[in-house]
Amino acid sequence: MTEPFFYIAERYFPNEDYGQFSKIFGRAEIVTYDTILCKLISEHGLCGKSQYAGEVDNWKELLHIATKERRQIIAYYKNPTESREYHVLDESFEFCGYDLSEELTMISAITNCGGMFDKAIPYKKLNAFGLIDEYSEAFAVRNLLDELYPEESHADCKVYELWRRL
Repeated sequence: MTEPFFYIAERYFPNEDYGQFSKIFGRAEIVTYDTILCKLISEHGLCGKSQYAGEVDNWKELLHIATKERRQIIAYYKNPTESREYHVLDESFEFCGYDLSEELTMISAITNCGGMFDKAIPYKKLNAFGLIDEYSEAFAVRNLLDELYPEESHADCKVYELWRRL
C-alpha cells in the first residue's frame, strides 16, 4: 500500500466572486491541492512551491507549524491505486475528496480553472469542499479531461486523494 505525503497549507474560505469564477457555488470552504488557493506554509511562513522545504512522510513533524488558525495539514495520495477505504490515517484526519491537478504547477482543474472544463467536471455534484467524492469518478473525470481537452495544459492532471487535519 502506498503511503501518503503531508504538507501544511492555509485554509481557503471563498467569497461570492470565487463562485462566479469557478462555478463552485455555496461552499463555506474549499480544500484543494492547488497552492494558489491553499497556499503552502513553511516554518518561516507563507512560501511558493519553489521555496517550500518539501513534503514529509510523518505528519507529526508538522504539528509545531500547523497549530495556528487558518492552517491545515494536508495528507495526499497521488494517483492512488485503491480507494480511500484502503488508506489508514490517524483518526484526526478527515477525508476531503479527490482533486485533479497539474503535477508541476499544482493548479487544480476543478477548483482554479474558471469552470472551463464543464464538459468533463460535474461542478454541481462536487462535495462540500469542492472536490469529487468517489475514487472511480475522479479517474473517469481525469480521462474525460484528457479526451475532451487534449491541447489544454491544465487538463493534464494527476488524481490527488486529499485528507486534512485541522
